[in-house]
Amino acid sequence: MIENSGPQTQSRLYSTLACAGALPFVACALAALAQVEAFPLLGTPLHVSTTYGLVIASFMSGALWGYRVAGREAMPAWLFTTSNVLALTCWFGFLLVSPKAYLLILSAVFVILLFIDSRLRRAGMLDASYLSVRRGVTLTVLASLGTQFIAT
Repeated sequence: MIENSGPQTQSRLYSTLACAGALPFVACALAALAQVEAFPLLGTPLHVSTTYGLVIASFMSGALWGYRVAGREAMPAWLFTTSNVLALTCWFGFLLVSPKAYLLILSAVFVILLFIDSRLRRAGMLDASYLSVRRGVTLTVLASLGTQFIAT
């Protein structure tokens, strides 16, 4: 049985997981700068970054639906449409454009997701510590994607 740890512990756990989630993007950017051709068993840094980015962007888009399922009836209708459009943009972009061009799509989606979270924070639906972590992690991810775009 998992003990209910307080909000401070949960916030720390969220921060740790979010930062850890950015590490593959950072690793791929550093590998691209170092001109690493491929990670064993995984493929090129560009392939790893775009595939991982697809998963993360899809997860984050889907998490917006989780707010509604959790009983947040006041969630605006535009949020559901936007989350679907973002997820579909990620999937179709992944399938239809070059991996390097896809880095730009991922960057745009992560910026839009941060904008959505900022609006939800202003509406009182997210707490400030969550948004603070999201900003830092998103900036790290954007810098990593940009570095990889330039280095590839």
